[in-house]
Amino acid sequence: MKDDLLSRVLDLWTVINILVDPSANWQVFMNTSAEPRKDPFDLSSLNGDGARSDGSRFSIDPVTHDDSHDVIIRQLLVAAEKHAANLAKLVMRGMELRLVELQKGNPFERFLPAVILIACVERWCWLFAKWETEVIDGPSDLSSTATQSAPAGGASVISTRSQDELAGGVAGMATDPAGVALLGQPAAGGGENLREGARELKSGEHREEFDFSSPYPSGVGTSRWPLPKPPTYYSQQCERFSDFLLMMLTMRHIPLSTAARLGDGVLVPQVLNPPAMSREWYEAIGVTDALLDQRRNAPLDLANQRCWELKYLGKFLRPVPP
Repeated sequence: MKDDLLSRVLDLWTVINILVDPSANWQVFMNTSAEPRKDPFDLSSLNGDGARSDGSRFSIDPVTHDDSHDVIIRQLLVAAEKHAANLAKLVMRGMELRLVELQKGNPFERFLPAVILIACVERWCWLFAKWETEVIDGPSDLSSTATQSAPAGGASVISTRSQDELAGGVAGMATDPAGVALLGQPAAGGGENLREGARELKSGEHREEFDFSSPYPSGVGTSRWPLPKPPTYYSQQCERFSDFLLMMLTMRHIPLSTAARLGDGVLVPQVLNPPAMSREWYEAIGVTDALLDQRRNAPLDLANQRCWELKYLGKFLRPVPP
């Protein structure tokens, strides 16, 4: 299946995991004898300690080069977030086109990108929920990456504009589904206002007019948070966004009816002659009703970015009446 939307949403999934994974271990190297290059480096030329056999390549580690390592990782994460924002725009637009067009063909090819998109939103909403705790209670020491220190002041790794575009897209669709899904426009007073605020903040215009603590109770030290709305505003959009997307998919009869398989209870397609691709996919993920019930009530775990897996995605996999 050659599909630009699928490849883009898979790229988005990869970048989102880079941004939210608190256990990510970055390995950075410098080579003073080589010219800058855009193509990937062949890791087979490295020895066990990360240096080239000729001694021209050296590791920039957080122990001996802490400042340099921190700056480089922050720059990489900013670039990753900008890439995620651009991918999110393309994925949202592609999803809109899939949902408004009376497209014929295999419904599973439209279902799978939506599933991966919701998995991305689960991860992103977890990160905002984590930031809600850090902004109010102070930064935690759970993370070993620069990403998780984003709310902690002016040295934030997060690009305000790109972060806002990512968050505003989800929040906008959840706030005004019709305006976004059918017209491709941000919700009134939603993502566009946030983008304008981010532009003003970046340029330094009207800085005195911003009251960053306004979304929070009086006395809470929230001047570190760069967006006009608190993190909880974005983390709570996952439910509404997933409900809306599922509704749009169901209206077009895209999700397959599923039933528990005898013996192990794994959900499998309950249709005559289901496409081999969909049957193999359901068997590979191996979800059951019991698992989905458990994941639906999964609590927030600030140390585990996977704690909300299937919390909202599970509703896409539940048996659908024929």
